[in-house]
Amino acid sequence: MASNSQHNQFFAEIAESSSDDNNDNMDIDLNNESSDDDLELVQALSFYPKTLNPKISHHIHPKSDDWVRNILFNLDETRFRRTLRMNKSVFYALVNQIQNHSVFYSNANNIQTGVHIQLAVTLFRLGSLSTIWAISTQFGIAEGTVHLFIDRVTTAIRSLRLEYIKWPQGDYKKEVHEGFQQMQEFPLVIGAIDGSHIPFLQAPDRINKDVYFSRKHQYGIHLQGIVDHKGLFINYDIGWPASVHDAKVFQNSNIYKEPTIFFEGEEYLLGDSAYPLLPFVMTPFKAPNGLQKNQQINYNIKHSKTRVVVEQAFGRLKARFLFLRAMKVRDPPKGVEIIETALIIHNFIEKNGDIWGQMGYNDDRIEIQPEEDSELFDQILDETNLAQKEYAKIKRQNLLELVS
Repeated sequence: MASNSQHNQFFAEIAESSSDDNNDNMDIDLNNESSDDDLELVQALSFYPKTLNPKISHHIHPKSDDWVRNILFNLDETRFRRTLRMNKSVFYALVNQIQNHSVFYSNANNIQTGVHIQLAVTLFRLGSLSTIWAISTQFGIAEGTVHLFIDRVTTAIRSLRLEYIKWPQGDYKKEVHEGFQQMQEFPLVIGAIDGSHIPFLQAPDRINKDVYFSRKHQYGIHLQGIVDHKGLFINYDIGWPASVHDAKVFQNSNIYKEPTIFFEGEEYLLGDSAYPLLPFVMTPFKAPNGLQKNQQINYNIKHSKTRVVVEQAFGRLKARFLFLRAMKVRDPPKGVEIIETALIIHNFIEKNGDIWGQMGYNDDRIEIQPEEDSELFDQILDETNLAQKEYAKIKRQNLLELVS
């Protein structure tokens, strides 16, 4: 049996060799690791108290990367798309987009696992309900390595935000206007807005966790999204607890606070009846009545048929990335990073022509959230300029005459 001094020397060597990879919180350094597969073990051993005399187990859990090396990247197009949630050509285009990011390079002598495999692990996580343990088994890597790969890819993807989440300008703006108008005749629409909850599988690890508990009796994060005529996200706000009303999220967004930055002339968003009627947000008539009742009903129908593009975008997002139906994370900021990553990948994929469901096997059912009451929005409207409110009513009336 080894002596205490031998154990102490062993752990001292481990701690010294991995000092670059650890901090007081045991965070994973994305750029410097001794090796991907052994990182989790090295971290654990380096924090053993040196006064202990632990019995080191020589049992090694068997791992195999045979599925990755010989099967995954040789799957036919349909099976590959169902496994990694995108076509092969789009997958390799995304690899090319992120492979030069600094997060995939380090000063260590060990060469990192290929970016295509790290991306595959991340997409498998986003596109399935699998646990970290199941993913580690599937890919033949350690559980800590799964987290490491996801952190790296998330960092690289989020660096592309300004390239793939764009508010329409120039020719793109003209395309968006024309695209919306071709649907149901609404002119100068710049986007459609809606909110959605991204639920946690478990309560977040927070003292104030109850603020994340929504009226749907689940913990989650609020996502406000605005999309163009094709369902590409052009703006979003993520991170408010799910218990916060859509009105509060909207009231604190840059869209509401600084509309002159986003809207030119008579441009506007289409929002459901939960949103306030503003010069830059056109909503349906809440209770059609009077001499124009039939016209108002027709307006509402056309409004809904145009606005549905944002509901469909949320639907495709959650159908492609099943992880967003029940996020297996306890840390809300980490959840925000994952949601933002999914939004950017969504835009990248759809800009490359891969629209989820067109191959005929989208059997994922998405529940579109019902419209909320607008009492809180009414409170907001009471605080707005009366002239703005009246102008918004006149603008909607003119639209009613135009689309009827």
